[in-house]
Amino acid sequence: MSEENPYEKIGVKTFINCCGTRTIHSGTLMLPEVKAAMLAASNQFVNMDDLMHGVGQRLAELTGAEWGMVSSGAAAALCHATAAFVTGGDPEKMLRLPNTEGLKNRVVMMDDGRFTYDQAIRTVGV
Repeated sequence: MSEENPYEKIGVKTFINCCGTRTIHSGTLMLPEVKAAMLAASNQFVNMDDLMHGVGQRLAELTGAEWGMVSSGAAAALCHATAAFVTGGDPEKMLRLPNTEGLKNRVVMMDDGRFTYDQAIRTVGV
């Protein structure tokens, strides 16, 4: 058993991913510069609201979008996006979720567009 493979320690087999980036297959492998940035960042404490603001602004600059947001994955991104639409981005309304009384509370999806992340949308209360 190799010390560099923590999966062997818990009896989990690794594999060659021929499917591309999929959450069920651990997402994706990190580039060395990403690992280095994460290691450097792990040596400091920051206010998470300040971090989200700074990252959102930087992503907007890089992409030309109005703003950017990092999520923990596709399900979280769908939950955040649905909450933003339901509340119009109002933080006071967001605190009420999943209670959507008096808010937009319906999401229209094509029947053949249903997928395994439906619950991420429903979590908001719609």
